[in-house]
Amino acid sequence: LLLFPDMVGMDTWVHRLTTVGWINAGHIEGGIYQQLPMMHLTIGSTSLITGLSYKMAAMFSISLLQAVCNALFIFLIGRHLFNAKIGLLAALLMGIANWYIFFGYWTVPNALGTTFVLIILYLVLRFYKDRAAVVIPLCGLFMAVLLLTHAIAAFWLAILLFILWLSFVLYNKLFKERLATLSLLAMALIFIVATLGWWTFGSGTMQTVD
Repeated sequence: LLLFPDMVGMDTWVHRLTTVGWINAGHIEGGIYQQLPMMHLTIGSTSLITGLSYKMAAMFSISLLQAVCNALFIFLIGRHLFNAKIGLLAALLMGIANWYIFFGYWTVPNALGTTFVLIILYLVLRFYKDRAAVVIPLCGLFMAVLLLTHAIAAFWLAILLFILWLSFVLYNKLFKERLATLSLLAMALIFIVATLGWWTFGSGTMQTVD
């Protein structure tokens, strides 16, 4: 990003125009991101607090959050499922992946959405393995924030939750275990219902999907 005098990418210009317009107006204005405002509010708040330009505010909020949190939660998920070495290897492989690098400099809502997806997956696994009830409200909060970030990211999470549930079901059948899967299925169904409800009555995304 610092190699070029201004924004890098194509969608980034639209997001900058939207964020700067909201800052100048002092409130959220109409547009395609009026119902999906999380990334623009994050960058706008950072810009207002620090006095930085949009580019620098995006770097120190979304890009930095994506770079640090994604590697951290990939490591935590790998350590939670296997061990610390697997977690470190997973974080290393993700760190050199092309889409991870792409999201690092092309600041779009999906970059922030990916971070929320990883956090939610870790919280789900933490609840499933340790029965830590304290993560339930945190998981619900991040799911609600994800719905306000981008429709594709929410779709990713819905697919991943069902894949996780199916993998537990197959594990039970193959290894004759009695792992509880109803709580995970209930969480996936609740998120699907909330997503479809928001797409239908909130963001209007369902018209695009249809």
